[in-house]
Amino acid sequence: MKNIKVILITLLMPAMLFGFGKLKVPGLGKAEPAASTTADAGGLQDALVRDYLTANSSIQKGQALLLEAFGKKQEAAEEEQEQASISGKASKDELKRQIALTKEAQEAIAKSMEEGVELTEEGKAKYRESIPYMIQGAVGISKLSQTASEFIDSSKNEIQAAGLMGAAKLKKKLDAGLYVAPKIPGLIGTTAKNAKALITYGKKNKILDPDDQSGDALKGADGPA
Repeated sequence: MKNIKVILITLLMPAMLFGFGKLKVPGLGKAEPAASTTADAGGLQDALVRDYLTANSSIQKGQALLLEAFGKKQEAAEEEQEQASISGKASKDELKRQIALTKEAQEAIAKSMEEGVELTEEGKAKYRESIPYMIQGAVGISKLSQTASEFIDSSKNEIQAAGLMGAAKLKKKLDAGLYVAPKIPGLIGTTAKNAKALITYGKKNKILDPDDQSGDALKGADGPA
């Protein structure tokens, strides 16, 4: 009789432990919540700034060629000199400088286009040479949307979690990303618009072939419709 009781207890033990929810064992029953896989703001900032500077470098090379194409050789030389003096540091000040230089050069190019400056054969060759750089830059910047969005979310969460004392220190550490990330949507639209305008102008003024397809690479590069 005593042996039968021992056997029954042995058989019923799993139900007693697991069937009535008295004991939780990892891997059994309800799934454990997944660990967070959100990338840290510092890593996202590094990627965002690096990829922006790479894309913007292509645009600036294209702009230097365009300035030369429109006969603005002094401005082109200044643009190239400014590029050569770039520190390469992923800082807020460097980003400010880059954005300002690119905007200034684009304004000079747009003015020449509005004035209908006639290009020499050499100028036309420089114009055509600039197009791949401008397209490459616009496409590169168009790819920054997700990284910028993820950085904004991640930095906001980390700064809130850092507390009053830690928030100021973290903001300083992330100041480059905090500066450029909110500008990305506008930069995406602007760079794509500028590149498309160059192709349209080139075809209209017989600088590019009428059936030039280089603009196909810009489809979707100006952000969501």
